Amino acid sequence: MPPRLLLSHPASHPASHPTSHPAQAETVIPPPTELPRPTKLPSALIAQYLQNCRSDLAQLKATLAAGEYETARRLGHQMKGTGKPYGFPALTQIGRAIEWAASKRAGPELESRIQRLEVCLNSIELASEQD
Repeated sequence: MPPRLLLSHPASHPASHPTSHPAQAETVIPPPTELPRPTKLPSALIAQYLQNCRSDLAQLKATLAAGEYETARRLGHQMKGTGKPYGFPALTQIGRAIEWAASKRAGPELESRIQRLEVCLNSIELASEQD
């Protein structure tokens, strides 16, 4: 059976608030309740993708601490390209914002986007239809 997304804390999702930078208006992240339900891919593949995103999150935190903006830009670019095909357009938007902040070497903006990624990933849980 196709996986089902369970999302927590929809009313207080901090990533649903618009950014203060006008050039980043496109990076407004929808509340978790607006994330689509991935239906075309096997749940094991989606679970592996989300695990990879969590690994990327840890790497992004390390690159931020080390000031490795090019690595952060590359990771953001990859996320921008993979989020939507896996059924997570919010991850595509966050990836775009990470890529932009890293390319501008904007440390505080990059940190904010990494925090948004963490909130988003923490709000996603896959469960089988049999639950």
